[in-house]
Amino acid sequence: MATFFISYTGADLAWAEWIAWQLEDAGHEAIIQAWDFRPGMNFVLEMDVAMKADHTIAVLSPSYIEAVFTRPEWANAFAEDATGRQRKLIPVLVYAVDLAGIFKSIIYVDLVGKDESAARDELLAGIAQGRAKPSEPVLFPGKTSHPSFPGGSPTLGRVADISPAEAFDKARLLIQDRGRGQGPALRVAIVPASSGRLVRPTIFDDEALSGRLVQEALFQARILDQEAASPAHREPGIIEVCQPRASFRVNDSGEIVVTLAATARGNLAIIEEDLLVGLKSVLDFGYRALEILEAGVSVPGVAIAARVEGAEYTGWMTRAEHQASPNRTTIPGFGRKPGAVDLGRLHSLDELSGSRGEIARELVALLRREVHG
Repeated sequence: MATFFISYTGADLAWAEWIAWQLEDAGHEAIIQAWDFRPGMNFVLEMDVAMKADHTIAVLSPSYIEAVFTRPEWANAFAEDATGRQRKLIPVLVYAVDLAGIFKSIIYVDLVGKDESAARDELLAGIAQGRAKPSEPVLFPGKTSHPSFPGGSPTLGRVADISPAEAFDKARLLIQDRGRGQGPALRVAIVPASSGRLVRPTIFDDEALSGRLVQEALFQARILDQEAASPAHREPGIIEVCQPRASFRVNDSGEIVVTLAATARGNLAIIEEDLLVGLKSVLDFGYRALEILEAGVSVPGVAIAARVEGAEYTGWMTRAEHQASPNRTTIPGFGRKPGAVDLGRLHSLDELSGSRGEIARELVALLRREVHG
């Protein structure tokens, strides 16, 4: 059996511990800072021992790629085996990320989007020695005389549809005015036109899933501030992350609410182009979150609703207007609270991804009408 040093960032601790547990459960030895670097030990000496392990597993995520302190850990393994013949460095991908540099050229173990059983099988197969030749005879790829298994990943299966009207009612309700007076905010709700949970409670309540959502929000959709703390608050069936200027809330039915500050710091006006950028980012996050939540489940479409909360005391300007008169703000609908808007039609997940620019522009046009009255 082999010894594995687990190289990871604090943001991916849950993944690192899961990987270490699976390795030791399979009879290997894992060295992980969270378990093996104890108070009173010399950190440098322990790290020197750890990096002499048979293999180094790099837990790849956006935070790992951007981290500086992890580089000596994987660089040491790479330097000892630059050709990869001894597999000293084994990357394990836990979040979708565009790989560059050295990691782009190394074959990795891919755990993204897999349930726990499939992820464990993939991990253990990936670190196994020798070829990956199947232990059973390979099936003939031509026509077979028996039907194939129709199932997919072990989720809750097909969920019941609800009417578009019900979906839009839900979406508008989720972004109703909170009346908290926290400044102008863009609030967007994305609601599947389906009823019931998309994910089993055991999977949704697992820390790994909330970690994936936070990673997507921070590094892919970028709706959260990477410089601000972003702890995930979890309740049964709900995951929520709140920052001073951004937040998201996701439940196990796939209902998503994102709130972003509608004005830049120190600016009294909503800049239309900035609002458009924010909406695109929210739709990107909605698509990524639903890709995580609805794996194996057929969601017929989503309803999208948006509103600008607090716009009754805020100006609305294009960037050109603001640049021409940066100190001038006109409040078009003073004292009148703008309501929620929607496009009145469901969108598929493919549209949410490929056509989010068009969807965002249509929503901005409706929000402008609502604010101007």
